[in-house]
Amino acid sequence: MRGRARDASSGRRTFEVEVTGRPETRRVVEVPWSPADQTRLRTWLVWSTAITLGLIGVLYALARWSG
Repeated sequence: MRGRARDASSGRRTFEVEVTGRPETRRVVEVPWSPADQTRLRTWLVWSTAITLGLIGVLYALARWSG
């Protein structure tokens, strides 16, 4: 699956979605979007990045100390 943002105006986000390599499956999807959604997405991205970097640090430390 491949998705691309087309338009982000007027409280709605428009995406173009298709199965990779099959242009005949292309569809346009509209999703309602509010400032609360923007905040929720930003918060999720910050936390998921912090957790991922933390796990990488733990794995690096375990690799260094194990031998």
